[in-house]
Amino acid sequence: MVRFFKVGLIALFVAPLYAAYTYTVEVDCSLNSPQRGDGVHEAILEIIHHSKRFATALSQRDDRFNDILKWFFGVDVGNNDISHVFDVFQRIGDMLPEITEPTLNSLVRVHCDDQQRYKAKSDQFEDIPYPQDDATKTKTWVADIVNNCISLASDLGCRESSEVYAELLGSYREPHTRWLEVASRESSLNPDRTTLDICKRTFDSGLPFTFRQIAKKELDNPDFRAADIDSLIGLVILHELTHVPKLSEQTFRVGGQPKAETGGSEDYHGPEQLVGYYTHNTYDKTLAEHLENKIEYTMMNADSYAYALGLFILYGKQWVPSRDTDGTIKFTKDTNVPLEGDWPGAEPLETAKRSIVHSPASWPKAHL
Repeated sequence: MVRFFKVGLIALFVAPLYAAYTYTVEVDCSLNSPQRGDGVHEAILEIIHHSKRFATALSQRDDRFNDILKWFFGVDVGNNDISHVFDVFQRIGDMLPEITEPTLNSLVRVHCDDQQRYKAKSDQFEDIPYPQDDATKTKTWVADIVNNCISLASDLGCRESSEVYAELLGSYREPHTRWLEVASRESSLNPDRTTLDICKRTFDSGLPFTFRQIAKKELDNPDFRAADIDSLIGLVILHELTHVPKLSEQTFRVGGQPKAETGGSEDYHGPEQLVGYYTHNTYDKTLAEHLENKIEYTMMNADSYAYALGLFILYGKQWVPSRDTDGTIKFTKDTNVPLEGDWPGAEPLETAKRSIVHSPASWPKAHL
């Protein structure tokens, strides 16, 4: 947990001592989409880079981003609870590619095989035909032998839903994880491992992967809104990363008592079952207001992190966000704002030399 130490009027964030968490992008991302497979690498590098930048801004109590923080988390940099947000962005910003034993050690394993590696199994752990009807899928277990993970067939979003662009699954699905490990012998893999699947429809959609792909785009459409950045696959990846327990676990004080959130939470919060997606249903209020400004909801909410980081990145492009009369978040070009981040004329992305830069993808008309 991040702690605050106050020296005069300055609050210092002290990062916890832990080994950086690692990730692996499996070769199937390039094999199954040779033209865009490297975009996954690029998107992850970009998200890690900007998460670190945002964590630094929070540690410096940079009040330029107070509106963004209030809209999505319900607090600003003057509130010590912002340490929870700092903690998540710091962990993600410290992530490194796993180069020693990817299969054994990686915390996050990124796949692009449309979850075809999952095979249906009987109670005796024997191969059986993959179920074809919906009713059977809800009670048939499928195993990912590569990562020693298990799921119900009906929960495989890439295979079973036309609306899922990425999905996070983990090894922590009790009580069936133990069944899988016994059936396939004791697992020696990282016990906290998760798999992040980028669905085939994501590659086929033609949507841009990274902010770098819109580096030359100007703010020439007055109807452009914050919700329009939801097509960036980098933000989809960040949304999923904030569900990873080791990256997002927190302990809050609720009613004077400690409340531990182990991460990997769903998008429905508390007994009220508040939906945490940033959609048109929340425009009349900020997303934080929609979640009743409860930090145990806002700071465990994936879309809060995704959109906050997106707006932070665009602020460095001199696109200053504000709420319009209808509650949507619009942008105004302000050349008095310093150009920061990975934009022409600004400091280049420090990891760019390790990845391939693609030409900008064509944006759908709704995003122009």
